[in-house]
Amino acid sequence: MEYITIKEALKALNQIAKENNFDNDGIIKWIVVKSMRLNRDQFDKIINVKVEQFNIMKKALKRYIQGETLSQIFGFIEFCGNIFNVTENVFDPRLSTESLVYSVVNAFGSPQKKLRIIDLCTGSGCVAITIAKMLNCTVDALDISPLAIEIAKQNATNLGANVNFIEFDLNEDWSKIFKEKYDIIVSNPPYWNTEKILKNEDKVKNNPLIGFNGGVDGLKYIKIIISNARKYLKKDGMLFLEIDPDQIETINTLLKENGFTDMELKQDYRGIDRVVSAKNTGLKENENDDMEKE
Repeated sequence: MEYITIKEALKALNQIAKENNFDNDGIIKWIVVKSMRLNRDQFDKIINVKVEQFNIMKKALKRYIQGETLSQIFGFIEFCGNIFNVTENVFDPRLSTESLVYSVVNAFGSPQKKLRIIDLCTGSGCVAITIAKMLNCTVDALDISPLAIEIAKQNATNLGANVNFIEFDLNEDWSKIFKEKYDIIVSNPPYWNTEKILKNEDKVKNNPLIGFNGGVDGLKYIKIIISNARKYLKKDGMLFLEIDPDQIETINTLLKENGFTDMELKQDYRGIDRVVSAKNTGLKENENDDMEKE
């Protein structure tokens, strides 16, 4: 059986990436470990690679560069160490979205009480399910797509997570389903603008367009979430959003205008500003009158 060193394998894979103007070291590492049927945290322990595994890596990388998703190539996706089933009806969980989960978990890593958490635009359920498992709590999760919710329910069952899934369009009146206040509202909403979608047709074509489309400016759903969230957050409750780094200035302004404070940015695995969090310390007392007391 023939082997090459991991150093040789990475050199060849990086050359393929360079020739195709592809720059994402995290994806290359993911492809390496999955081609070897390993977990991502085992990457640093790899010394040698079978030639047949290396050939799988090369084919997988080329397919990904050409626009196929990791779930299409491997039949599943790993997110925060858990395996999620993904179909053409849901947006493929991204490595960058793990930073959204860890931002929530690190902020509430040792809760003294059961937290009330809701995940908006849940898709495959990866964020809601992972948070529910890590914080040992029940999470509510919303999505507009009944097909996405069906997949998310399957993932929650497979992973033993306590998540309540609800079909809901964020454009509707939130009071229809929001009957309590939450400690945390978290969301990875669609945030690409029209220009970015058109420039990245290869990435968009293998995922539901609704998972990308944030309107002309990419902020359609972020604006809806920020304008509604404060009413349904407890005092000192927190909002966590995955964002496009180009939107940071506008989003900070929106948060301030809507009574949020203590804005913080967190980076993803590539060092890109990806998550913004903010605290609800601006809630007026009379806005609590028609809501359940904490």
